[in-house]
Amino acid sequence: MAYVFYDTETTGTNTSFDQVLQFGGILTDNELNELDRFEIRCRLLPHIVPAPEALRANRVRPAQLADPSLPSHYEAICAITDILRSWSPTVFIGYNSLGFDETLLRQAFFQNLKPVYLTNTNRNTRADTLRLVQAASIYAAGSIIIPVTEDGRLTRRLEAIAPANGFNGHNAHDALGDVEATIYMARLVKQRAPEIWNTMMPLAAKPEVIQRVLSGQILSLTEFYHGKPYSWLVVGCGQNPEYDAQLGVFDLKYDPDEYLDLPIESLIEVMNSREKAIRCIRANNQPILAPLALTRPELHELSISDDEISDARW
Repeated sequence: MAYVFYDTETTGTNTSFDQVLQFGGILTDNELNELDRFEIRCRLLPHIVPAPEALRANRVRPAQLADPSLPSHYEAICAITDILRSWSPTVFIGYNSLGFDETLLRQAFFQNLKPVYLTNTNRNTRADTLRLVQAASIYAAGSIIIPVTEDGRLTRRLEAIAPANGFNGHNAHDALGDVEATIYMARLVKQRAPEIWNTMMPLAAKPEVIQRVLSGQILSLTEFYHGKPYSWLVVGCGQNPEYDAQLGVFDLKYDPDEYLDLPIESLIEVMNSREKAIRCIRANNQPILAPLALTRPELHELSISDDEISDARW
């Protein structure tokens, strides 16, 4: 299996209205050895107003935005499309790419009449090194050093976590520099926490997530909110018939007998309530779903016995 690690530098953080200014990608083999690389910058679109903070972070001078020697945005997106097609089929993977770069790239493809779902069709799948790092920090404690900010908070931002784990000379907020740091972090997880790599990488494919959730096995689901992890022991309890990527999981902290006979209207209220006995996850977003063998008792606040947990099958 080949991997394409990639990153974008942009005019801002609004994935619907900002644009790609720089794209960098590195093709690797299954062992994460580099096979090829690609980089391109482009001019500013006439209707885009870049955020000063973004230009400062990316070290882009205003004069560069109109440099006539650079390709237009359309020409750059055409070139990106061509190289990604030539590297396919593969696993496309970045750092927080599922939360940002993927959406921005799809928007760019749409605006330029290119295949919007290039990265997850025709046997391509999508993963995120941030998900791997998050999973390793929870289920393989000590495998990854998580740095602390000046105000005492743990941070998993690439520009902080890569140097903290030994990546020297990180050219942060440069597309290829960030790609090299991303590969370093992915290789670290693969080497130090192989059980996390082997658990998470299959979840880059939507069918695998669906199969795992609906298999009836007990799983540990972890999600991050404002940088803080929350974990629940869950079992799959349904799938949206109109959108197969949307799955329901039942939190085993609650007694299932209280919910089995509820009408649909009441179940919807349960799913939308603050205390969520039923949670929704997206099968096309590489959710962090770990088997029981990787969990620790302190991750979950349960008042039921192991026998009751093992009996939870829907």
